[in-house]
Amino acid sequence: MLKEINFWVSSLIPQKIYWHLAGLLHPWQAILENALSRKELYLRDDNIVPLFSKMHLIDKKYTVLDIGCGAGRLENFLAGQFKRCIGIDIAPSMIKLAKKYVGKKNVEFYAGNGKDLKNFDDETFDLVFSMLVFQHLPRKIFLNYLKESYRVLKNNRKIFFQISISDRKTPEPPKNHPWALRYYSSDELKQMLKNIGYRNISFHSATDQALITALK
Repeated sequence: MLKEINFWVSSLIPQKIYWHLAGLLHPWQAILENALSRKELYLRDDNIVPLFSKMHLIDKKYTVLDIGCGAGRLENFLAGQFKRCIGIDIAPSMIKLAKKYVGKKNVEFYAGNGKDLKNFDDETFDLVFSMLVFQHLPRKIFLNYLKESYRVLKNNRKIFFQISISDRKTPEPPKNHPWALRYYSSDELKQMLKNIGYRNISFHSATDQALITALK
């Protein structure tokens, strides 16, 4: 019952305010559900570097962007793999934590508006990625981030993201709910990406948590 109440109360709070409060009140659990402390969050080995390596995404000359970086957990692991890592997040509280705890010279963090990537110029990045974020966004905002990622990517560079997929009809959460899961079919995602201009679209997982790459 409490979980249901929390779900519906959350739907009444604007997304930016919800995640800002999460960063202030329980930041570690907001980023990684079972993390009990800052130390555990930043030191837990989640195999992110091997994953990026397996996907052939690592290049020491790359400037990369993480959409929904939270408190910079992934940047803590990935900084040594790229020339420059940039994270953007909707929550100022999370960005404050990222700047405080991720002490890497080639990493930068920015607070965004949660709708676009206007912080950045066209064709700035060699890779744009997002993990455990897009599936929680209202559909229009997710689509806009795909479009904006295309804009800020250099030509012949990739977007890489994780998202929940289901080819079955699934209940739709309240339109602006800040953390409920939105599911997409594989065909729907492919068409969205193609309509924007992406090519060489690949799904790298057969589970309901798909890893997708697409080339600009």
